[in-house]
Amino acid sequence: MIESISRTLLSYLPVDQAVALEIMETRAPASTTRPSQSWTNDFLRMDASPPPQAPGQVAKPVFGEVAAAHTVEESRALFDQRRDAVNWDAAQPPVLDWTPHKGANHPDGTAGPMANRAIADLRLGIDVDRVNQVLMTAEPYSGVGTDTDLIFGLRKHGDYDFTLESVTPLLYTYWNSPLLTPQTKQHVASVVLNQEGSKHLPDHWLLGIVPETENHILMTETSRYLKNQLVHDYGLNYSTNNLKPSEYDNNANGFNSWFVNHLSQFVRQDFGEYNSKPYQIYANKAIQNLYEFAEDPKVKTSAQIVLDYISARFALQSSDLRRVVPYRRRPEYLSHDNTLDDGESPRYAMLAGNYSNYEADPAHPAPFGDDEMLAAANGTYRVPDPILDLMVAKGHNPYFETVHHKNTEIIYSEKNFLISAGGHYHKWSWLPFTTQENGLPEPTVIMLKDGSPKISDMIRFLGRGDNDRINNTGVYENFAFGIRPTVPANLEAQLCKQGKLISTGHWTFMELDNVYVCLFRNSNGSSDNYAPSVGFAEVVDKKEFPSLRDFANKVEVDNQGRTYQYYGSNIYTTTHGKTIEFVMADPLENGHPPKPDKVNQWLVKRVWQGNKELPIETNLDRWPLMNSYTVPTTNGGKANDFVVKADGTGQILINNPYRQQSLLMSLADHNHPIRIEQSGEVVNLSNTACITPQTSANWSVWDVNLASPEHARYLSLKWNKGSRPQNVRVYVLREGSQQWQLAEDRRGVFTSGDYDFRSDFDLGVGPKVRSVYIVAEGKDLHAAAAPEIYRSGD
Repeated sequence: MIESISRTLLSYLPVDQAVALEIMETRAPASTTRPSQSWTNDFLRMDASPPPQAPGQVAKPVFGEVAAAHTVEESRALFDQRRDAVNWDAAQPPVLDWTPHKGANHPDGTAGPMANRAIADLRLGIDVDRVNQVLMTAEPYSGVGTDTDLIFGLRKHGDYDFTLESVTPLLYTYWNSPLLTPQTKQHVASVVLNQEGSKHLPDHWLLGIVPETENHILMTETSRYLKNQLVHDYGLNYSTNNLKPSEYDNNANGFNSWFVNHLSQFVRQDFGEYNSKPYQIYANKAIQNLYEFAEDPKVKTSAQIVLDYISARFALQSSDLRRVVPYRRRPEYLSHDNTLDDGESPRYAMLAGNYSNYEADPAHPAPFGDDEMLAAANGTYRVPDPILDLMVAKGHNPYFETVHHKNTEIIYSEKNFLISAGGHYHKWSWLPFTTQENGLPEPTVIMLKDGSPKISDMIRFLGRGDNDRINNTGVYENFAFGIRPTVPANLEAQLCKQGKLISTGHWTFMELDNVYVCLFRNSNGSSDNYAPSVGFAEVVDKKEFPSLRDFANKVEVDNQGRTYQYYGSNIYTTTHGKTIEFVMADPLENGHPPKPDKVNQWLVKRVWQGNKELPIETNLDRWPLMNSYTVPTTNGGKANDFVVKADGTGQILINNPYRQQSLLMSLADHNHPIRIEQSGEVVNLSNTACITPQTSANWSVWDVNLASPEHARYLSLKWNKGSRPQNVRVYVLREGSQQWQLAEDRRGVFTSGDYDFRSDFDLGVGPKVRSVYIVAEGKDLHAAAAPEIYRSGD
């Protein structure tokens, strides 16, 4: 029932944890009844409030008996224990009856959670008969897509895709297992999984006026795709509507191509429901189902690329599962103070295990996301090592990252703190009867390592007092600024008593755990409650200065004689030697707060390193999807490198200088998804190569001679939108050979008239490459850049 744990691993664990695991090992492997012992509740509390505690008694941590991971190796070693804990916890509640049934007035019910608990029960081998009994009574109770009240008392009944998303992995996981009876498999496949064929969920409803939501499309279409695959593999007796056989062939009906194209948009422009609470987790689970069970290699690889992109994004946004970033939809989540009220946090608590903040806040259960935690536990997807390290060991690669989709994210991270900009106002929907759809900025926050998960316990910049057209993009490296600077209640009084605070005029210097903070505040007020106060902060690791006083002296010397105004440009020089021109609050317009139609200007205006001005782009709309660079710090950071790059074509480069590992991914060429995980950093060999181009409107030739022979696999040609390459031939000259080898003669090349795209090639493994010769033929050929050839791990 549960895999045995090696003696080596047991010796690594705390004594009480090792004892608990030994209990698990000795448990009977084929029990058909629910275990009566309650010790498993101590492993994980996800969806129930903790029991009342006696006075002075400390509550059990959420992940009580499984240690938090702080390295990639710890995360990998403890994965099975986290998985077992999740399954035991999910199996504790009884398997409820299938509700609601057909004809119910509203689809809310237990059908989705029932399937998740059934997966846990079957994995543990308990309540098998009950699971089959309930599944045999299951039936569709509503339609797919959005469920909502319409006008004049009309109602659109939907949300059945939530159930499809949960039942699909249940059936696939146990399709070849005797735990599900043949009758159960037949009933679930032909009755419960009722979405099939090639007709997709419309992207708009209500006479084509209202757009269908991203998560509903993903949940419905992944379930439809996998139902088709099942019928195609095992016969029409598992179909619902007995369609033509070609309707169940995902290659013949165009579904394979449709899905690669659909998935590619998420790595070109991020999700429409970006960082959404709770909708992102629904999308994630749907994509994971596709990765787990799709048989087509292109679709499976495409789903994995998107999952890796989601993991990389969360790794860079977060510190110990906490993140404060702009999101879209549901403004009521702005009132949630606890950053763990985020469905992504439980998911990565399972996948990564860096849940020290769950231990720090033992009374806080995961409000949602437990089902996604279960999916993560029982699936085969694993966060790749170069990304996992960025998630669990923030000090290995200090970085400054920018992200721009329909909103903007700016992150600075070191070992002992992370600064996250809150983003900006983003009007999404033109519909007059809803404000639920817009993008929502959060405060700009300073998170301390091992600090509180609550935003109210963080130093933060709340933004405009009138909550209108907020622009919280005030972050550049270790420097943050904006409107309404706010310090946690009683913090300054406590620090003063401890001798860890220096205050003079508008300036306050604080010693907090392992960092020093300089905070400037001005509270002159403004009209219409626009900017009641403004300020800025610099954060440094304590290792950089002998004392708080030395830090304060350095700040005062570097910024001597400067004054800071409410509106307009200000200048500050950080202790890292960067001089920043910035705007804390945009100037008033005719005496009133500004109300731009679109917020797209970075509040950082210019930056100098010494006397040299550094190039920056202040128009946020011109930023690439993701960009980053590493920064030197006292804890071993490496300068002039990067951790992620994504230019918006669908190519994503993940780099981990500390571990000397990288991940090269691209969905920019829909016909040839590329995913290469390798040792060594990302190196574009074309930067040092001698490249001789010859081009015309109908053909292009590149002769690329590398500076020295190198192992190389990934070749990418970037085209401007509207280019129409038709045939591309790639020749390779390898070390030890005098003959050119035809690596690929590609015909029917992918093109796009809507956005820049790529022709991607995997050159394969072999002797080192000396030269590459590329011939492209087509119409209106306009290469956006020189060919990119990336070094592969030795």
